[in-house]
Amino acid sequence: MKLKVALIIICMSGLTFANAQNARSLPLVSAENRVSYSTLSITDPYLSPANYAGSGLQFRYSEQQFMPKATNNFSMQTIIAFAAGLAYNPTQTSSMTYLGSDISWGVWRHFHPAAHLQVLTGVNSELNVGVKSIARNVNNPANMDLALNLNIRAKARYDFRLWKLPMRFNYEVQLPVIGAMFVPMPGASYYEMFQLQNLSNTIHFSSLHNRLGFNQAFLVDLYFKKTVWFVGVGSNSLIYKANNIVFHTASLNFIVGYKYNFMLFKGRNAPIPPHYLNSDN
Repeated sequence: MKLKVALIIICMSGLTFANAQNARSLPLVSAENRVSYSTLSITDPYLSPANYAGSGLQFRYSEQQFMPKATNNFSMQTIIAFAAGLAYNPTQTSSMTYLGSDISWGVWRHFHPAAHLQVLTGVNSELNVGVKSIARNVNNPANMDLALNLNIRAKARYDFRLWKLPMRFNYEVQLPVIGAMFVPMPGASYYEMFQLQNLSNTIHFSSLHNRLGFNQAFLVDLYFKKTVWFVGVGSNSLIYKANNIVFHTASLNFIVGYKYNFMLFKGRNAPIPPHYLNSDN
């Protein structure tokens, strides 16, 4: 009799543990695709003392997910972005093309100070790689942008309804705090720097004293039955200086995109979890 009771208790404990595992909320991946049309302003004294103005396009993909064992307090986010632009000098006699990419990974801390309001604060590490080329400069026709930054950032979300349509206001901001950047010496060619190994004074420590940036965006999410779309505007501004030259880039961005959630499963017969955690809610 005692043996039967012990077996029943063991079986019930096993079922309870299995149910607890099944009931555990698993984090969804919140993905976002964003396309931006931008007006550009670029000053690169290595290539030309003139300011170049034009337009460009950017595509950005991001994934955000609550961290394991962190409930709904901490989430991690990966962002990959690609950009291309074309700008002209004030007299329209020369053009500058720009190609760039950014990749970053960081952490958000989620706060819920009031109903329908979320505030997120966090940090991320970001790698910026880009190339600017100018047609009229024969000696130095191109310049490379290369920087590694640690950024601080914040985001606010407010949910509301307009004529029964769920909507959300989003405001996000980011600025670099510390890092390293590549800046060539004025007049030095890339042949001298890389073929002749003359890289002295090209890698610089960066912080608020020589690299000031401010990125912000205001977005409105529109929640339809099966999709979430968003539109908005944003601006980016960056000024950095080294080797007695000052670089400046600025853009005004018109943004459109959509969001979706997904979860990765291992194994062909893996069961679908009944409970989820969504970092975008």
